[in-house]
Amino acid sequence: MPRSSSKKESGRETINSNIYGISASIKFINLPIINSQPMPEKNKISYGELRAALQMTGETIRKRDIALGGRITNVYPGQNIQKAVDKVHKYGGGVVFLKNGTHVVNYDINLYSNIYLQGQNGESAIIDFNSEAYSIKAVGSGAYVTGTLSVTNNSQTVTGVGTTWISTMIGQRILLDGLWYVISAVGSTTSLTISAPYGGTTLSGTSYTIATVIEDIKISDLVVKNSASSALKFQYANECWVRDINVQTSVIGIDIDDSSQFAFYQVDTTACYYGWTINNTHYIECVGSGVLDSLVGSALAIDNVSYASFMSCFFLNSAGDGLNISNSKIISIHSSTFIENAGQGIEFVSGNTSIYIMQCSVQSNGSDGIKLTATTDNCLFLGVLLKDNGGYGLNVAAATCDDNVLSACNLTGNTSGSVSDSGTGTVIRGNVGVDDTSTSGSANIVRQFTAIEAITAKDAVYLIELTPDTHSLDLELSSAQYAYINDTASLSITGDMTIECWVKVESAPSGANATILSKYAYTGNQRSWYLSYLNGGGTIRFSVDDAGDNPSYADIVYTLTPGTWYHLAVAYDASAGSAVLYVNGSSVGTFTGLDISIFNSTAKFCIGSISEGESFFDGLIDEVRVWNDIRTAQEILNNYNKEILGSEANLQGYWQLDNDYLDKTANANNLTAVNAPVFSVDVPFVSTGTSIGKTNASVTGKYETFIGFASKNISALASGDVIVAGEVNGLSGLTPGSQYYLSNTPGSISTVPGTNTRKIGIASSTTTLLITNIW
Repeated sequence: MPRSSSKKESGRETINSNIYGISASIKFINLPIINSQPMPEKNKISYGELRAALQMTGETIRKRDIALGGRITNVYPGQNIQKAVDKVHKYGGGVVFLKNGTHVVNYDINLYSNIYLQGQNGESAIIDFNSEAYSIKAVGSGAYVTGTLSVTNNSQTVTGVGTTWISTMIGQRILLDGLWYVISAVGSTTSLTISAPYGGTTLSGTSYTIATVIEDIKISDLVVKNSASSALKFQYANECWVRDINVQTSVIGIDIDDSSQFAFYQVDTTACYYGWTINNTHYIECVGSGVLDSLVGSALAIDNVSYASFMSCFFLNSAGDGLNISNSKIISIHSSTFIENAGQGIEFVSGNTSIYIMQCSVQSNGSDGIKLTATTDNCLFLGVLLKDNGGYGLNVAAATCDDNVLSACNLTGNTSGSVSDSGTGTVIRGNVGVDDTSTSGSANIVRQFTAIEAITAKDAVYLIELTPDTHSLDLELSSAQYAYINDTASLSITGDMTIECWVKVESAPSGANATILSKYAYTGNQRSWYLSYLNGGGTIRFSVDDAGDNPSYADIVYTLTPGTWYHLAVAYDASAGSAVLYVNGSSVGTFTGLDISIFNSTAKFCIGSISEGESFFDGLIDEVRVWNDIRTAQEILNNYNKEILGSEANLQGYWQLDNDYLDKTANANNLTAVNAPVFSVDVPFVSTGTSIGKTNASVTGKYETFIGFASKNISALASGDVIVAGEVNGLSGLTPGSQYYLSNTPGSISTVPGTNTRKIGIASSTTTLLITNIW
């Protein structure tokens, strides 16, 4: 125990203390007399209080830990750094101060929240891991990432799909759009509440991370070297600050995952296998930092990073790219250098948007200066020196790279040329070394259409006129009317499924289910699924049975006002045991707790009833579709208010009910009517529509209505742009001056005519076709 004695001396009190073996004479000037009792462990005087109030004299202190108030600990070479970290952590955090010299460490240094690891001098305080797989770690715990979630802006309720959230997660944090939110309540395995309203854009079907987060970490003024792992490792971390760190000869210099709010100042790595790797980390500020001599991989590799700024940084002489970036958004890189890297200076791999590179030097790299390999949109390259690279200055390598801008740049001296542009909507203006161009320039005429099939950018397409909706099926409850087809293989769906139809209720059900669509029979336990409206109106039910004899079901409260048309779509996700209900193209709720497969029953497929002919619907039904996949929200929205072709992928049954019971798919699931229902001219929509598909010179309807070229990839049933007049850029292998014809290969063109000799363009360069649209 500490011991002390005191005496009065000319208005001053002097306490001669022996504090944990350290002798000191502490003089109090103009202070009241202090009771000189032994000082309890928990009441040590803090370092800051002593510095402010006391003058210390006595023996010189050598190589001793000072733990005044648990706030600061000095560590000399040879002493255990982790013990010092644990010591300040015991008192709620503080400073671990590493004295100059080499600290040889054969263990991980695990930091806690509120720890400041500081060297005495940024060049002379050295942590040497001696080529062993140890790190400085700031890593949280208890991570959970199963399933996906949805949350809307300004809401505190988070909804999960395929999640198993539990009450012990209360107090942990969840990473949403780059920020950690505290979990304040767990309502169920698929519902939790966050303590503050969510401030980002609405998320749907999004991956996430829940963890016990480590935060308020500071690391500064150190050399860290010879780690056979990651020299500095951060994960599940928040609000970390790193300054004046030099990492040398390690496998990975800086390694960050699943974190938020980082600041780096004058942090660099030298001769590491990989410089920096940053994944799923957001809100980053990096100034005056960089990588020299990354020996194996890229200098900086980032994936799923957002809201980041890199200023006055350097990425030099790496074995890979200077910067390799994927799935990232809203990043600004300013006044930085990417020089003499073996790969690209900067490579955008895929999934990127809104990246701004300004006033940077990207020079003398082994391949392209900047390469957009796949989907990268809305990026700005402004005032960049793109010179003397081994490939192109700028290489926009894919048609899925949309609306990027290159301006005020210098693109001279590049081996392959200044620019290669296969992108869509690229704007190139006011540069040195390349003429102004625009992939989809003002001379082009572009129109938007919905595709009936998946179309690749630069495919030749033809126009399809869709027929109007003319009739609907009118079912009368009083006459027990419905339509059905006996069990067929194409309608015996056992996994993912989407059903769609238009309905107009004439009278709300009273005390019974009003079946809309079903494949469901009580007899013989042949239950598969049904969609119904029940309980006097106001509730929509969806049921799934995985064994035929014990159906699961879920209800969503939604009123179908009699006399009003509604489009209903149910997208069933078998693996999740849930289904999303869409009304008029918009999601209104999720059926949960359903069986995770559908019984392959022998029941009839019915419209307006179940298989035995009961639980009838009273009203109009139109445009019935059955798919064996999960339709996306966009696919449903794009096509709910129009007739489609019937040839769409995964469409198993399609009944337009335009005065007949025919299935418009190749499956020919034609219906039989029961008790003579009639067709009505009351329909949910009447407008005609147009769609596009791939041309084919051997099919009359497909070459006669050739209209142009898709400017980008278009998914089936999605909308996209078509260049109907002007130039198509980004093609390859064209012969300048040659005429081009439609090919028998769908979507392709050739200098050799197909079955029909339809001419559609003249090549003005090896990559550009002028559309002529002539016979």
